[in-house]
Amino acid sequence: MVRHSATPALLALVVVAVSLVDVQAQPVVGFPGSEPSGTYPNEFYYVALQDYRNGDLELAMDRFDVALGRCRRDINGRWIDSIPVLAMTAECHWHAGNLPACRAALDQVFQLVARHRGWLGRVDWDQLVQPGAVRSPTRGLWPEAAAVRVLTLSRKTSFLSGEQATEQRIAQGGSFEQLNIKSIDAVEVMRGIALASFRRRVLMGPLSNQDPLGTDALESTKYPSELNSVLGKTLIGSMRACERLGVMDDGRVMSDVSKYSTVQGGVHPLAGALMLCDAYATAGTDNWSATPAKARMTANAAAALEQPELVGEAAQLAAGCATSANAVAVATFCKTAALAIGRESRLAALHCLVAAADAAVTAGDAASALELIRQAQTLSSRRDVVQPRIDAYGAYVASRLAALQGTTLQSTGSGASKLDQSLASLSKFALNHSFGRRSVTSMPRVSQLSLIVQATTATRGATAGDEALQRYCAAAPAEVWRRDPVDAMAITMLDKSTALDLWLRLAANDTDGREFLRRLDVVLADRFLRHLPLGGRIAQVRQLATAPETILPTEAVKFLADAGPVFDPLRNAAGQAVPLDADAATVKGNQQEVLATQIALNRGTLPRVIPAPADPTPLADQIPAGRALVTFTRVGTGVIATLTFQGETDIWAVAGANRLGNEVAMVLREIGAMKSRGKRLPENDNWKSAAGKLAKRLFPDSRIEDLKGLQEVVIVPDGLLWYLPFELLPVDEADDVMLGDALSVRYATTPGSAFHPTAPTAANGPIAFVGGSFFQPQDRQANEAAIESVLGRLEQSRRLGVEDKMPSGLLGDSVSVLAVAAAKAPDLKRPLAFNVGAYDGASPMGSLDGWMRLPGPSPRSVVLAGFRTPVGVGKLGGGDELFMTITALQAAGVRDVMITRWAVGGQSTAAALSELLPEIPFLGLVGAWQRAKSVLKETELDPAAEPLIPQSEHKREGVTGGQPLFWAGYLLASPTSLQPPPSVPQP
Repeated sequence: MVRHSATPALLALVVVAVSLVDVQAQPVVGFPGSEPSGTYPNEFYYVALQDYRNGDLELAMDRFDVALGRCRRDINGRWIDSIPVLAMTAECHWHAGNLPACRAALDQVFQLVARHRGWLGRVDWDQLVQPGAVRSPTRGLWPEAAAVRVLTLSRKTSFLSGEQATEQRIAQGGSFEQLNIKSIDAVEVMRGIALASFRRRVLMGPLSNQDPLGTDALESTKYPSELNSVLGKTLIGSMRACERLGVMDDGRVMSDVSKYSTVQGGVHPLAGALMLCDAYATAGTDNWSATPAKARMTANAAAALEQPELVGEAAQLAAGCATSANAVAVATFCKTAALAIGRESRLAALHCLVAAADAAVTAGDAASALELIRQAQTLSSRRDVVQPRIDAYGAYVASRLAALQGTTLQSTGSGASKLDQSLASLSKFALNHSFGRRSVTSMPRVSQLSLIVQATTATRGATAGDEALQRYCAAAPAEVWRRDPVDAMAITMLDKSTALDLWLRLAANDTDGREFLRRLDVVLADRFLRHLPLGGRIAQVRQLATAPETILPTEAVKFLADAGPVFDPLRNAAGQAVPLDADAATVKGNQQEVLATQIALNRGTLPRVIPAPADPTPLADQIPAGRALVTFTRVGTGVIATLTFQGETDIWAVAGANRLGNEVAMVLREIGAMKSRGKRLPENDNWKSAAGKLAKRLFPDSRIEDLKGLQEVVIVPDGLLWYLPFELLPVDEADDVMLGDALSVRYATTPGSAFHPTAPTAANGPIAFVGGSFFQPQDRQANEAAIESVLGRLEQSRRLGVEDKMPSGLLGDSVSVLAVAAAKAPDLKRPLAFNVGAYDGASPMGSLDGWMRLPGPSPRSVVLAGFRTPVGVGKLGGGDELFMTITALQAAGVRDVMITRWAVGGQSTAAALSELLPEIPFLGLVGAWQRAKSVLKETELDPAAEPLIPQSEHKREGVTGGQPLFWAGYLLASPTSLQPPPSVPQP
């Protein structure tokens, strides 16, 4: 074993201790453990550290593993020389995207810190000072970094290890290490603790303040009671400040940096980590704009200290907090650092190049950003550079660059754009990452949400878990975007259904109807948004840019006011009329989509405006007399219902929810809607008893009777209840009065959209009509006559799909109503690919995806009279096709939607449309449908003119539109008002 010189004080202490022991009674000083090397940490650690800095994670991890195997072990297990090895192993796993392994290594670091409590009092701090020593010049420095004065310290110092062999200790028995002096790199051990504290904060985020390991570590590294060394106090103060970041004491970190970052006029080896913690903490405050300057000083100090891995971390923070005013300076600095440090650290060079490109995009300099990204890609493609996390950051920057260059997502067309490719690369790392053929979590906020779900489930909904679920299921806060945009993108695109369902279930368990309704609005909105690109961020930007402020939530109006000129170009462009020429409209729309995509990819939190959110004030306090809101929601294996009216929200669990499928199917079969063979028309009123039985299950304790005195009810169904015409349910014990006869019934996809429109009312304009072989599929001439009978009732009409083939998604406000009388079934696996107009399937602007794209606006009313669901073939689905279609149309700017649960066609549909469409300009879709339904119910029908009616029933007499088969399939989704109905006086 190699021995190092020790101070006289330490040597004297050892001599005195040994002299106190009776030699004959002295136990064997050998103890269980191993000591393969005489240096602490061993030399393999420094070799692995250089591999890590060179960017080869695979080689570095292998060598850190070797170094860990050569670390000292004593009777308690690993010794403190394992701390820096484990800390850097965690760093390797962090960059590799293996967060479980990263966290496991960090846990071991803090366990060792707690186990070796008091070790700082055994270090000879004076030996670290090397007076008169001249530090050799550091290579790879730029002028700012070269100007930093570095305090020269020895890499080794004496450490008093073991314990005194006193009579009392010997009497205790057992093996122990006799007091001896070792030569250790105490500063590197402390740096390992500092880096581990920083990384644990990054990994655990806001959960750090509940981390007992971090608190134990802070308690275990207190200042030694007899410490008189200024250097020792400074080094320990720096380390403890980093530990404070790990327990979310950010204010203390920012105040301590000025105290401990320098000593004797120079930076010390822990200054880089401390300054990085300060910059990280600042990025999460209202003073985040100061981060670039702090990050720049951090990078200068870290480079001068030959700690290049911290340079890249600082560069990313600087780029994340750059504004249009200083982005050019940040990009220039990051580029300078990358070029200077490239020979010393490919890891730092790659990180700085990506950060420089990031800042260049913020500055709007696409040419510079492109060159920087190309340099980063060239460096990353080397076989000896493996950096998955930085590559994902590069993919985010590349996606921003692609948008800046005018590229949009190609979700509505064929082929993948550069933007699609970049986002696919980012998504693969962030949400579908593998390490060693094993799927692992790669992003901090995703990992944190998983921990919260596990903890909340285990504690059965403790308040802290409930609040954490709410915080993490909301949009990523601004500080997450500034610190790590890939993390923010990951949580934005993540399917959070498990966490949201748990959050909703907790409110149901508490039987708090108002809180359940508030959460339900969030949960249902997420069910739609998670199907959209970037988790719906582009859709939010579109609505913010195109909707008048009068219909936007207060939060959104304030957001636009605070956003400054960011939205101005898009709002100005969206305010212009849509060209009547399809090609010109497409060009205009693509230009606007580019602007919307740029804003959506930029850092920052966007308010939710799609689907229209409910107000912060409980709906029970807003819904006026005469109106009610009813919701049914799948929660786990059950169904939870609410009824809101007269200032209260009642909540109950639907008993026997597993029987709903059979009972809904029974009602639909009895009215003829789910019959694919045999007679369709009911010969008796059995359907009424089936509907009455279902009503009692859905509304126990006669709750449905409470609705009889109202004027209107809005229903938010879920799952297979989307296929149930609630209008058929009786509101009395005799099953004589149906809900649809007692009051007006509307539907909504979320509680918020029940009362808040996504588009204003529009001026009367032409009614666009699409007629397919829907009325008389077997008789072309009769079918055309039916189409003409509908068009003949319209004063201003525009027939699409024959000569006028303008893609329906580009109609804009050139028409006020679009009615599609053509049978069309959505793809249940790709609901947003549904061809709305039925005639323009070849155009990407004919799908729901295309409708939601700019230029907008859309027709204010859409009637899909031939929409097909599984009901039409005798099955029940999940209702998602109805939910997604209605929500997507309203997100596209459609105010009122009429859609069918099953397509009817024939004379009955022609009669209904002939009465409905002419009245929409005067009564609106809701009033027009009430009138048209009344007329339809009184209309005599020829069974032979109804495609649904089999030939065996063609001679049946007395058939009218009053049969539920002909009218109950129509579903009307239209926001109602929070003002009292006209017939109800103001209170």
